[in-house]
Amino acid sequence: MRIARYGALSLLLLLVAYAVLPASASFSQSPFLFMKDLRIGMEGIGKVAIGGDQVRIFQVRIIGIFDNPGELNDYILVRGSGDLIREAGGFAQGMSGSPIYINERLIGGFFAAFAYDDSPNPIGYVRPIETMLKLIEPIRRTVEAQSHQPLIPRGELERGLTRLEDGKLRFEELRAPDTVQALPTGTPLWVSGLTDRALSVLKSGLSPQVLEKYASSFLPLASPGFVDFFEGLQMGFEERFGTTIYPLAATTAQPGGFAEEVEPGRPVAALLSNGDVLFGGLCTTTYIDPETHVLLACGHEFYHTGASGMFLARGRYLDVSASSYLSFVIPEVDRSEIIGTVLEDRTQAIGAALDYTPPAVKLNVHLDDETTGTAQDLTVNLSKTSNFVPSLVFAILLQAVDSTLNRIGPGTMRIEYAIHGTEMPKRLQRSDIFTNFSDIAYYGPLQAAQIVFLLSQNEFLDPGVDRVDVDIAVNESIHLLQVKSIQTDKEVYQPGETVRYTVQLRPYRGEEKTATGVFKLPDDATVKNLTLHVFGGPRRQQNGQGQTIAYDDLGQLIDAVEGSTTNDQLTVELLGLPQGSSEEGDEERAPVQDVQKLGDWVLTGEGRVSIQIQLPEQPKQEEEHKDEESKEPEKKCSQLFYC
Repeated sequence: MRIARYGALSLLLLLVAYAVLPASASFSQSPFLFMKDLRIGMEGIGKVAIGGDQVRIFQVRIIGIFDNPGELNDYILVRGSGDLIREAGGFAQGMSGSPIYINERLIGGFFAAFAYDDSPNPIGYVRPIETMLKLIEPIRRTVEAQSHQPLIPRGELERGLTRLEDGKLRFEELRAPDTVQALPTGTPLWVSGLTDRALSVLKSGLSPQVLEKYASSFLPLASPGFVDFFEGLQMGFEERFGTTIYPLAATTAQPGGFAEEVEPGRPVAALLSNGDVLFGGLCTTTYIDPETHVLLACGHEFYHTGASGMFLARGRYLDVSASSYLSFVIPEVDRSEIIGTVLEDRTQAIGAALDYTPPAVKLNVHLDDETTGTAQDLTVNLSKTSNFVPSLVFAILLQAVDSTLNRIGPGTMRIEYAIHGTEMPKRLQRSDIFTNFSDIAYYGPLQAAQIVFLLSQNEFLDPGVDRVDVDIAVNESIHLLQVKSIQTDKEVYQPGETVRYTVQLRPYRGEEKTATGVFKLPDDATVKNLTLHVFGGPRRQQNGQGQTIAYDDLGQLIDAVEGSTTNDQLTVELLGLPQGSSEEGDEERAPVQDVQKLGDWVLTGEGRVSIQIQLPEQPKQEEEHKDEESKEPEKKCSQLFYC
């Protein structure tokens, strides 16, 4: 009996001892605490690195658990406190993704706060970790499917140093200040390297009036998604994504100064572009999976693109600027090294693969101001995320033009560009010229952006565009020639004879010029009157639109771009020939025309002149002989009145 009592007592002591073991002593202890195990009143901590590289702690207490229909609508409500919260003036934009722990177990990432919350213990929203963890598996599959790609060499994307550009911060104030509104705290975007008009275009887009004014920039090439291209130009990033772009970013390409290891609580930067123009945002790391090296951050989406390709870089928060609306961090990004790729951009978080090469488009820009002798070079690496590349190409080229010219006004622009892609049958090369009396800057950037869109969004195959080289030269002079008239060396020609013509050209402010050329008349010409039609630049139809060029594969698209009429082209064509097939068969008769390019001049206008064709006459004797043979012999009458 005593033995039984001792045995029962020993078992009880063993169970009590096991119950009070620390969490680390449990062999199957999960690092996570899911919503079903949470209770109102539980207390814990959050982590974020602000004001340096040291990860700091703030306190939280659960005040609400909301299990709504659909797991993406679930959230945990907490009250924050502590020195860090007080110094920051509440939860700040940039703290999104800050990991929240209860009993040293991760429950999720902070992602939103109430605007105008001046309480010393502000309320914040936490994204449950179980929804964020679901991004790990698709990222793992993507990495495994493309594991043959090499890592980016350290410093490959390194460019010069830019520090805190001038520019005022702008806040979107609520119309009703007393209204309670919860806002994601990491969605603001920042940009370095774009100013004035280029920044305005990125933020707010181009007006329909501007696009209509510069419609002659675009080539007459049909595309299934071309409407989306125009919508992308008209709608800026702020309207498209409901956020604000600040012209304020601290960036550095100098090594050192950043924590070597990324860990929960440290900021990371998700970039759409890196180099001389940086564009993206920062948020805080929530979790790094030790097996797959997948990083989860933000607790909310960036652009909600689903699959993504943004560059991942180290970041840090220099300090916090307190605001009655919603405090915000002053960010800095280390652009000397890309540490991974954001592969998922979903409602619950962004997910990135560390040490994974991001596919990129390298944009090289060289610009010359021939009037002042000023030159500028830009190199920017663009993320292949969604269809952002054409809009970014336009904004960056506009910035290059404006910053080099340092003026807004008239001039003549020559642009040459070459586009390379891993799956393109050949490199695309094209040049063109534009002139304008009020603002020359838009033409070349718009056409280059259109071509990048046509290639990247073509309906045949992914061209794998990886390099775009653009060379722009601008002169303050107006290089414009208008066709005045056309004359021929004589009025009457024989079929097959050579026609020599002279076109009179009237320049804007200058002496008249001439262009001469020759072409051969068809040997089988059958009409007596023909017309020579001369016109400058692309062909204009009666409705003011150019002829749309069709194509059936990627190679034909490239040929169509390269072969599209340029503004320096002078075309002389022969009108009045019968339509139809040539003598050789069913093949359509090729147009009789002569084309030449005048290089430094934009041509416009048209002219006509008539010529006569002296057709060969058929021999008359042969015709009379045939008539005689066809007559019947006359019969003699045998009697009067009877034949």
